[in-house]
Amino acid sequence: MKKNYEFTEDRFEELSDDADIDALLESLPEIDDDDTSTGENVPLFNEMYQKVRNVFTSNNQLIEELGEKTTFEQRIQFMLQLNAVKGVLSDLSLVRENPTQHPEPPKEKVSEWKKAPELSYGANKDYPFLSNAVEVRSDEQEGRYMVATQRIYPGDVLIVDRAYSTSLFRNYYPTHCLNCFRRLKESIKCPTCNQVKFCNADCYSESYNSTHRWECGVFELMDNEEIGKMATIAYRIVAKTGFKYLNEVKETIANTKPSYGEGDYPSAYNQIDNAEKRPTGDHLKRSFTALVLARCLQLTEWFPENLRDDTSSPEFIYIASLLLKHIQACACNAYEINEFIKKGSSMINSESLELGGAVYPTISLSNHACNNNTSRTNYGTFCCVRATKTIFPNEKIHDNYGRFYHTEEKESRQNSLSLQYFFTCNCEACKKNWPMYKDFGRKDSSMKCPGCKFDLGTDISKVKKCKRCKRDLKTLPKLVAHLNKLQMDFRNIMDGINEENANKYIATYSKLLSEVEKIFTPPCRQITECEQVLLQSYAVLGNYSFVDPKPEECQVALFTGNQDSSSDEDSDGEEMPDLL
Repeated sequence: MKKNYEFTEDRFEELSDDADIDALLESLPEIDDDDTSTGENVPLFNEMYQKVRNVFTSNNQLIEELGEKTTFEQRIQFMLQLNAVKGVLSDLSLVRENPTQHPEPPKEKVSEWKKAPELSYGANKDYPFLSNAVEVRSDEQEGRYMVATQRIYPGDVLIVDRAYSTSLFRNYYPTHCLNCFRRLKESIKCPTCNQVKFCNADCYSESYNSTHRWECGVFELMDNEEIGKMATIAYRIVAKTGFKYLNEVKETIANTKPSYGEGDYPSAYNQIDNAEKRPTGDHLKRSFTALVLARCLQLTEWFPENLRDDTSSPEFIYIASLLLKHIQACACNAYEINEFIKKGSSMINSESLELGGAVYPTISLSNHACNNNTSRTNYGTFCCVRATKTIFPNEKIHDNYGRFYHTEEKESRQNSLSLQYFFTCNCEACKKNWPMYKDFGRKDSSMKCPGCKFDLGTDISKVKKCKRCKRDLKTLPKLVAHLNKLQMDFRNIMDGINEENANKYIATYSKLLSEVEKIFTPPCRQITECEQVLLQSYAVLGNYSFVDPKPEECQVALFTGNQDSSSDEDSDGEEMPDLL
């Protein structure tokens, strides 16, 4: 089963101000010259960037001067002084003529094709897409974070967030609606670019009037593998928001309090960009990317008519600066939109497809832990966050940025998190260096009294009462027996979860997990396997498709549990279930 990792992209090259510049320049990798153009006369991003990069690699002083710039505007202005940058921007032109047919906006907002669940405990008064059981706090060390205001149970719905902006990846253009991400059965194509599809006329109209009219003529320039996934999302954030509004709030946006309601731009603007922690090489390439995107907005007539040719105007610099901010913020805050695919009758060949990315302002307020206590599921372009553990009052709500303790070692997790998100994880799994599932999954777990937490050992078949507090423990052996059955039949249980019975599984295993947490301490197999049933149930209720497996995918010998457990109790060859 393929792992579901956080929405990421490759890091840009880094030009250090502190290292020896000459040695560093010699070690910089060359840009790949392979021709990946999607059409004639469409300049490749890497070719354009190479021209600018060459200017910096031949002049140490320029690298140092760029490194001294402290604001987005200063970096954009500095880049615009270079003739190489001016030349690239002046050479850019439309890939095709801008659309001439403009569909009327739909009378009502297009409804989501996959209805998300309701928030548990009602909505927070300050954050409309956040449960009332959660509040947002902040401090200097951790910034903004979420905590529980009451006891939260496994299965509770804590966030149902609306995307401010989305980006369907190019390889899914033929199969999914650009607007709502629905898997297509029947579709209509954009009549101008003939590249993207929509599930109906309303989706086409909504997408066109929001962003597509501003990208159709330059599609290959603002959405390609070389320019990066974050650039495309940033372009759509700015395009959707509109020049008129952005120009009106130019002097006030930095101090505008976000509402975190649907379509609230300050909520997207306020996302952390970590600009002060980024190396000079990051600023160089992302600044150039922002300028290319701003020029694309000029070409598609997004700017007012008098500002469509001048790349030195204050308005152009301002918009390019916003694009730069959003590119860097998306690198730390963009989330994937997934579709869970089940192939055939078994979960062995199932996979989670990363269809695209999105900006979810409310969800981005939650922080990471390798032993997270929530999970994200997409319903169309909505994103639902549900509890996967019991969360107690004042306990922090933790998301996971794609680095899970049970599938990845601590050093690898921390290196990845530091590289992309600029922090060192200090969660419980990291502090105690918890083992991976492959190491603890076959071991017997010690149990504890649910009352006084006294250690009961690994065998409680004959335990009647707690030796310390004298609590009656007669029901524990029955619970443990059920958990052992879950282990024996784990694959069959997972295979049996579907849209019709998923809510029943959530109700049953949420209660079971609440009881299991009282007698077992993580990391342990019993808690992990209960969580896996919940994750599987969440997944099939969200973006979910069933497809017939390819012949080669049917050659896997399916695991159906131990048919005769007594014949091989001590075998170490038993296949361990893959984890979501």
